[in-house]
Amino acid sequence: MSDRRDNDLGFTLMEVLVAFAILALSLGGLYQLYGGALARHQGEAARIEALRVAQSTLAELGTSRPVTAGMTETFHSTDERWVIHVTSEPLSAVQAGAAAPGTWITVAVAASGTDTSRSEPVALTTYMLVSPP
Repeated sequence: MSDRRDNDLGFTLMEVLVAFAILALSLGGLYQLYGGALARHQGEAARIEALRVAQSTLAELGTSRPVTAGMTETFHSTDERWVIHVTSEPLSAVQAGAAAPGTWITVAVAASGTDTSRSEPVALTTYMLVSPP
């Protein structure tokens, strides 16, 4: 005969409850890690898309979209409000060198939107040399 009694063949209710509690805590921690990673990924995806819009806008300036000193233009893309601000700085003859005189134009493209998944604003600035008319 065996030395085991009939009631020693399985787990007790307390052991099963402790195992489920440990499993629940582990799964809860993993769920929080996954949720945080997903939120960071969505924020970065929104920031990358905003940078693409800003780069595309800067590429259009001076070609398909006219640019003049002192200009401020606003346009909307998805949930964001974009502002193009242009300031000018005249070049001196020494700065211009052998090139024809012109004006350095500082072009800044910045987004101020309602997109809450991105924590920092997106802004790009570039300089263009524009010949006098």
